[in-house]
Order: sequence, then C-alpha cells, then structure tokens
Amino acid sequence: MTHLMQGVQYLHDQRVIHRDLKTGNVLLNHELKVKICDFGLAVKLDHDAEMVNESCGTPNYIAPEILDKEPYSYPVDIWSLGVILYTLVIGRPPFETDAVKTTCSRIRNVIYYFPTRVQVSGEFKNLVQAILKRRDRSTLDDMINHPFFQNTPNELPLSALVMEPKNL
Repeated sequence: MTHLMQGVQYLHDQRVIHRDLKTGNVLLNHELKVKICDFGLAVKLDHDAEMVNESCGTPNYIAPEILDKEPYSYPVDIWSLGVILYTLVIGRPPFETDAVKTTCSRIRNVIYYFPTRVQVSGEFKNLVQAILKRRDRSTLDDMINHPFFQNTPNELPLSALVMEPKNL
C-alpha cells in the first residue's frame, strides 16, 4: 500500500489525477513492485488549484463529490485509496451492494461498516475514517505518516500472496 501511495503522490506531483484507482488497476511486477495502470480517465491539470467537473470512475471506488457532480481535484484519488485499503484488509469494498444505485447512495452518505468477522486495529479504523469522509479528507502525507503504516512492514514475503485452501 505504501508503494501505491507513493505512486499516486508522484502522479499528483505531475498534476495528474488518475480518477479510476481501484484494485483492478493496481498490478505487481515480477519483483512485487506496484504498478498503476489504466490511465484512460486520468486528467492532467494546468495548475494545482484547478478543479475538474467531469463524471467518471468505477462505482465502488468513486468519490461522493464526483457522484454529486461537484468540482473536484486530487482528493478523489485519496478516496479511492481508502476504498482500496479497506478492500485489501476486509475483503470487499466498503460501499458494495447488489445494486449500483444503492452503492452510490451509500457512497454519497458515507455509509459503511467494519464487519465483526474481521478483527482490525483501532489505527486501521482511524485511518479509514480519516480518508472516507466527504470533507477534510486526509492527504497522502497524512496517510503515509499515519501510525497504521508506521507500525506495518513496507513489504511482505511472497508467501503472503498465497491463500490457504478453503474447505468445501
């Protein structure tokens, strides 16, 4: 996750908003280094204060300001990073439902839960709550320096990518 955040920081330093960050657009190379892909919806800003007003993105990962057709900028990528983080830890996106309309409503109203079946730290909950909010969303620097990431390894062994078999 740290490498993904650093990649997004690089994009933002180049004045690029990806606008479609999701688990399907994050790849690992042979050295397990993160690569961000699919820049089809990305936009390059002329200056840092510029705002965008185009609706685009993937429903489970889209920020509420895009759904509400409000002008937006870099924080929409932060929102998507929060959704990715939640998905990686919990196992499903926070706003996911069987109906896109319901998913969008949950995003607009920032309605999500931490399921009791998955034990998560208070630091994780604090970080997600700081990212998945409509206003005053965490910055990338806030995320990178958050205690959740300070207390977790930057890299995991290859064995971490292997899931134990399910009993049928």
